[in-house]
Amino acid sequence: MPSTLLGIQAARGIAALLVVLYHAERALALPQYIGHPPLAGITRFGHAGVDFFFVLSGFVIFYVHRADLGQPGRKTSRVPSALPRYAIRRAARIYPPYWAITGILLILGVAAHGPSSVPGPLPLLQSLLLLPGDHELVLGVAWTLVHEMTFYVLFALAILDKRLAAAAVLIYATLGWAMLPPWAEPLRCWGATWYDALFPIGIGAAWITLHIPVPRPRTLALLGAAAFLLMGLAENAGLLPAVGPSGRLAYGLASAAIVIGIAQAERAGRLPVAAAFTALGAASYSIYLVHSPLLG
Repeated sequence: MPSTLLGIQAARGIAALLVVLYHAERALALPQYIGHPPLAGITRFGHAGVDFFFVLSGFVIFYVHRADLGQPGRKTSRVPSALPRYAIRRAARIYPPYWAITGILLILGVAAHGPSSVPGPLPLLQSLLLLPGDHELVLGVAWTLVHEMTFYVLFALAILDKRLAAAAVLIYATLGWAMLPPWAEPLRCWGATWYDALFPIGIGAAWITLHIPVPRPRTLALLGAAAFLLMGLAENAGLLPAVGPSGRLAYGLASAAIVIGIAQAERAGRLPVAAAFTALGAASYSIYLVHSPLLG
């Protein structure tokens, strides 16, 4: 299989546009603009682009780093050991663009409202490091990056020691999903949500892609896309909850089918990808970071 899956990258770009349309239509529906959804609310399910992102993250991380699991010191002739390499790559991808946008927003806030607009030390630290917690982030859409970074940390633990990672995942799931005594309820903000279940779905999609050939991968990708849109129409009609386990499972499984189909079709050389879609995918993270402030 190719080391870089251009079709997957293109799909990431389309998912980013879906989220942009979702936020754009919601913004235009506010009373100070046109007062109603300009597309009749058809993009109401566009938030599910985030579900696709999370499935794709699980897929990509496992696909790229599967040989590193339980092997923190694994080296090749050209790269440092596995754990530092993984940590540097993940941090370099997420933090610099995010810090740049967050810094601009802080400067604009101070210019418009004075120093009082800057969050306190703890909320600011949570924003800058993308830590779980109950404080509002400087960049609102960065709540997804908190889940992303948590997944990266858990996968790093799996590179260090699989048993340690399993224990951490159990604690994380318990804090998020189990019945907690009243004194432990404040810890729930550090636990899993149903969005976190999408990363294992992505890991499963990567494993299937690597081990189980699909006879008609392009057909699978099209069926997955059709199912994704069908779930969106069901949500728009009030038949599928926008939040909770059923929505995450529905969008997650449809996303997994798309990803498996695209990856296997590209491996077989049956999925040419236009350069424009590849460029869109490459810009997807930047688009995601800036779209909300620009819309505002």
